[in-house]
Amino acid sequence: MRNWKDWNYIILKNDLVLLTQLEHRHKHVLTEAASDPEIWLQHPQKNLYQPQYFYRHFNDALVNECGFVIEDRKHNEIIGMFSLYNYEPKDGSIMLGKSFLIKRCWGGEYNKAVKLLIYNYLFQIQSIQHIKIEIKDTNLRSIRANEKIGFKCIESDSSNDMNIYELTPKNFNELR
Repeated sequence: MRNWKDWNYIILKNDLVLLTQLEHRHKHVLTEAASDPEIWLQHPQKNLYQPQYFYRHFNDALVNECGFVIEDRKHNEIIGMFSLYNYEPKDGSIMLGKSFLIKRCWGGEYNKAVKLLIYNYLFQIQSIQHIKIEIKDTNLRSIRANEKIGFKCIESDSSNDMNIYELTPKNFNELR
């Protein structure tokens, strides 16, 4: 994984979800999916439910990162997105962010199905050693969900109330 542009078109799927690379054609349907203010209540950018702010979020994932769209295979519906960025080949680390799921998919089989696909792909296919995420310290829902999977807080920044959490193959495999 030398550069995002070197990746072939990636498709990850299981019985529940399909993960494909983000494309410009996904902009309007993802904007609609992200339009529920409750999705963003614990996010540092609480205004992402508004199209003008979500467009910037989307475009950053599309242009500067390796973005993915999440599709519910049972209902043939786009239910969220995430992106990968800041790949560091020296230590085998990567950041995961810009993630959201629509509310009906919170805290259950969808979240688990998506995470299993992503983490298995990164650890087994791409030989990533450290998956990192940044979480605002008031986002208790996200902190709890990620700690359940095996993420550990490795860095705190009191200037912006953000924490870096890390998942390693060892922590992930212990969970499964």
